[in-house]
Formats: sequence, structure tokens, C-alpha cells
Amino acid sequence: MPESMNRQMHAAAPVGRCDARGDTNRMVYESSMVPDECKRLRPYSVRRLFLAALVTALMSCRHEEPRRAPFVPLSKVASRYGDLVSVGNHPTPDQQGAGERIGLFRAADGTIWGLPIMLGEAGDILVCAAPSLSDAPATDYLPGGTITIVGAVNEPTGLRGGTGRLEIVTRDAKGVLHWQAVRSGETPGPIACWAPETIDERLQPKQRLHYYRLEPNR
Repeated sequence: MPESMNRQMHAAAPVGRCDARGDTNRMVYESSMVPDECKRLRPYSVRRLFLAALVTALMSCRHEEPRRAPFVPLSKVASRYGDLVSVGNHPTPDQQGAGERIGLFRAADGTIWGLPIMLGEAGDILVCAAPSLSDAPATDYLPGGTITIVGAVNEPTGLRGGTGRLEIVTRDAKGVLHWQAVRSGETPGPIACWAPETIDERLQPKQRLHYYRLEPNR
């Protein structure tokens, strides 16, 4: 056979074959010479693509944690939320000890706001009011004719590990006292109130604080 023809046949013939995984045994093919079975996706390549798509979907659905709203002096919130009329504690039904402090404020329209409060380094009272709180929905309603709040306590849980829902005692225009448990809500928006940071969050994990908006039941 002529040497030129032998070279042409050698060049046209594949120089490798696919194994069971679709590999070409590390031999190079021209694109037109690659057998069809070599072009199939390997099983583990399909799994990799699936896992990559799954991770991308989970990352896109991740909920970002709201930023921390500051605690400010009472004078900064008095014009919007009114005067401080009573105090209490956030419920802690699923943890030991009492919850963070709550200040109850009476606004000009009769709404009672429950906002997180804390003591500053100088002993002054600081309050947290997230910017979006003004548009937050009512969490509960006051008895008709409520004039003032007499006090606030936490509902007993029957256990010694924590405390129950916040309860308030109010007085109406006729002097009648009303005692009721009230519901709270999670502050909407990208900024929220959080419990003060601790030295070791392993001992006390970060805690997002709720608000109360108790509107008069007219």
C-alpha cells in the first residue's frame, strides 16, 4: 500500500475509544471524529449541574436579616408615640428568665404603643422605634372608652422558666377596670428592634423584639 494512502487512513481513524464513563482515555479527537457516545453527558456531570442549580435557587431565596434600629432618648419619639405611661416585659414562653423591657406610650389619638426600652449608661431611659413602625398594623384593641393604663404584667405560664403574654389593666371613663392579654407583632421593613447585644451570643442568641399597637375599640 502506498505510504501516502497509509498516512491518510491513519489520520482518519479514531485514536481512542470511549470507556463506560464517556471518557476518551485522554486521547484527542478532531470534533468531526468524536464518536456519538463520547458526546453524552456523564452521569456525575448531570448530578453536578443539578446540585449547582439547587444551590443557586436556595441562595436567591435566602431572607436577609433586618438591620438594627437604634435606641434613642424618649424626647425623640414623644411627638409621635406620646408619653410613657407604664412598663412591662416581653413574653418569654420558650426561654428562661424575664424578657426585654417594654415601654407603653399613650399617643394623642388614644392608641397605646408598646416599644422596646432600655436603661442607658447614665441611667436614662432609651426607646427603640423602627422607621416603618408608623405604618405597622394594629396588633390588638383596647376596650371602648379607655382613659388610661393602670399597669402591665406578664401572664403566668405555670412554669418557672419563663413568662407568658403581656397583660394590661386599663380604666375607662366610668372608672371600670379592664384586664386583658394583648398580642404583639413583628416590625415590618428592613430595620427592626433587637435586644441589646451580649458579650457571648452563644449564651443569649440574637432576639428580634416585637411591638404593640393597641387601638381604641370605638
